[in-house]
Amino acid sequence: MLSRKSIVGFVVLGLLAVLLVGQLQSQQRQGRMNREEMQKRMLERMKEDLQVTDKEWTVIEPRLTKVWTLSRQTRMGDMRFSGRGARGQDGNRDGNRGQRSGEGQTDQTAREQTPMEKIAEALRTALEDKTTKPDEIKEKLTALREAREKARQELAKAQQQLQEVLTSRQEAQLVLMGMLN
Repeated sequence: MLSRKSIVGFVVLGLLAVLLVGQLQSQQRQGRMNREEMQKRMLERMKEDLQVTDKEWTVIEPRLTKVWTLSRQTRMGDMRFSGRGARGQDGNRDGNRGQRSGEGQTDQTAREQTPMEKIAEALRTALEDKTTKPDEIKEKLTALREAREKARQELAKAQQQLQEVLTSRQEAQLVLMGMLN
């Protein structure tokens, strides 16, 4: 039979576990809300900077959002997985690839990975495994390069579609913002 102290201990541990899970879920929701809020603010600012009417914005906004999304995905494929991942005090990876903490940063666990992120992650995993054969690494590297090229092509097409509905002034503004080449 368990002692009263043991039962109380188990109850306390259970409550702590429930609180930790709740806090993690709250942080994930907050990360999604922060991203959505940031995107909303950025789009509002772009609308002001482009000096467009509400009617013009209904045409521009979806195209601009597509360019922004594809641009971000292309950069993630280039940057997120290119360097060394986070390491703990023992020098080993902490298993939180793609996660960042702190205000205004993303938490990959709060959303689905893009296809490019999945391919890059597969390459990283292959590189971390010292037994991976060179042919397998080459195959994953080729897949990443192909995914990057496809993303660049999609981005170029989306940028062209956006340019078609812009004035010269608006186009110049978006070039200065880094949204167009």
